[in-house]
Amino acid sequence: MKTRFSLRLFAVALCLTAGLTSAGASPLMPSPVSPPDGADTAHELYVTLPGAAPYRIPAIASTACGDILAFTDHRPCGSDIGYGEVDIMCRISCDGGRSWGEAFYVADGQGDKAAEVWQTGFGDAAVVADSRRDEVLIMCVCGKTPCWAGNYLPGQAESNPNPVARIRAKRDKKTGRWTFSSPIDVTESIYRLFVDAEGKPTVRSLFIGSGKICQSRVVKTGDYYRLYCAVWTRDGGNRVIYSDDFGETWHLLGALTDRPAPGGDEPKCEELPDGTVVLSSRAYGGRFFNTYTFTDAASGAGSWAEVAFSGAESLGTTAVTNSCNGEILLVPAVRQSDGARLTLALQSVPLGPGRSHVGIYFKALTSASDYATPATLAWGWSGPYEVSRLGSAYSTMVRQRDGSIGFLYEESTHGADYTIVYRRLALEQITRGVYRAGR
Repeated sequence: MKTRFSLRLFAVALCLTAGLTSAGASPLMPSPVSPPDGADTAHELYVTLPGAAPYRIPAIASTACGDILAFTDHRPCGSDIGYGEVDIMCRISCDGGRSWGEAFYVADGQGDKAAEVWQTGFGDAAVVADSRRDEVLIMCVCGKTPCWAGNYLPGQAESNPNPVARIRAKRDKKTGRWTFSSPIDVTESIYRLFVDAEGKPTVRSLFIGSGKICQSRVVKTGDYYRLYCAVWTRDGGNRVIYSDDFGETWHLLGALTDRPAPGGDEPKCEELPDGTVVLSSRAYGGRFFNTYTFTDAASGAGSWAEVAFSGAESLGTTAVTNSCNGEILLVPAVRQSDGARLTLALQSVPLGPGRSHVGIYFKALTSASDYATPATLAWGWSGPYEVSRLGSAYSTMVRQRDGSIGFLYEESTHGADYTIVYRRLALEQITRGVYRAGR
């Protein structure tokens, strides 16, 4: 075990310090294949220049009609929620990411001029587009309380939680235009999920992990397929909540006493082929994985397994000397060698060293044995495919209507942190020709 750990860590470090042998190539994998038509053109959607208000925190959604929506924080205050004005902005592509419309405000933080405290700033968007309707849900953190300072006290005047807001968007079929609602404060309804039978809070501060909200492919108890959101909390790491009405109401996944990733930081959710929910959480050197197996999917009844770490020692999703937000995505794929159909898991992280060289690991899920336990899922990821050769940090991705991967990430493109860059990638690129997109 120790020998494999050392070899993997050495190989990744060598890749990142010695540079690439060709554009996008890594010594850990064979040479890249040529991208399909229109793929892999970088678009700098939100440019941060030295001394200017930065952009941060990418989020992306692929809609039922094929439009791609790319979101980001714009930070006039220069920092996170809690330090002044923060806005959420959006750009839309109507041709699968080949070209983009102008940026516009989805949530315009008012800073010190805010009529209500929760309107001071909006950021860390978590988004999902419904798989059947041209509707989009955005959940975000807001207000002027830093996450580490929030203190939720139910029914007490001194309660000061990190607020939560909800935004909706719909597309007009006749005009093709998207209309966004104003943000709505839903703080109390979210925090109430974590109050025990005696009225005591088990969470003092929280926010939903930014990037992509997971929509189930199999669970549907009302008009919409279920949504899963992974939550950062100040107390006890990560929790997961779910909604069966596209974000109107939420429920806790599992018991109030569950701690699916006690040491987890910013988290994401995905759904395994059998409907099991997987939690992927930011951790130093890689990711934490845990899974929730249903005994009754309709009611949400089930149980969490034992959390597992995926990093160099498990030949997993190694992030050399960094802890950073990333994205997990499961997509249908075809193995090129024999035409076998399977599910491919993708996980993005900064490969390192530090917050640099954002890349994507992948793992073929050919049967339930490949994800039977979190430890099994954490082991034996392939790659990585290096997306960025510069300083780079947060990333998110979504499967687009044509099967390509829309990849949105932060990069120090112009010597400042960060420009938000979009790339349209094919599975052939990410896997060096081993897999192609399936249906």
